[in-house]
Amino acid sequence: MITFLKRLVILAMFSQWFLTTPLALSATIEETIEALNEARNLHAAAIREGASWTIAIQHLEKAEILISTGEYENSYKHANRAIYFFKLGLIQKQLPLYEHQ
Repeated sequence: MITFLKRLVILAMFSQWFLTTPLALSATIEETIEALNEARNLHAAAIREGASWTIAIQHLEKAEILISTGEYENSYKHANRAIYFFKLGLIQKQLPLYEHQ
């Protein structure tokens, strides 16, 4: 009887785990290319404004390497991180400079 209850509890735990685990949604080639193009455009804008962050460039470079190897999901993630950091750099550039007193 106890063995049956243990198995039932384990089965219930596994079923809950499968229900709460998110499905892995992979990025399509088109979505990845679109994100890379946006990151490239933001990179060009950040260079013009003098607001290009090193971490954003690193993520863009990693995304370029990953898309060439066919790893679209990881490339998409790195492209989005690059977009995020390029946007932060451009926003930061618009803020007034801090004046230490």
